[in-house]
Amino acid sequence: MKINFFKTQKIRQFSYQPRYYQETEERGGFSIVKHQSRASSFRRQWKEMRQPASIRSHSNRLVWVIVLVLILILFYFFDFNLSFFLNK
Repeated sequence: MKINFFKTQKIRQFSYQPRYYQETEERGGFSIVKHQSRASSFRRQWKEMRQPASIRSHSNRLVWVIVLVLILILFYFFDFNLSFFLNK
């Protein structure tokens, strides 16, 4: 094998064909309007998902009330003395 510093190598060519080729996407190209509408739909969906957060806070209070009631029922069934909570 001869080393030659003055000649460049030929570029290799590959016969690559993409597995999932959509001709309509390639022909249409990039549409700014389409992507802006997609972004606005994402914003709308995010806003709709965030609205029930106030409902979650109400349900969180309900969970704490239920846990408190269950603990008190547990104290009653096991006949725990609750006087140490009441006396100062």
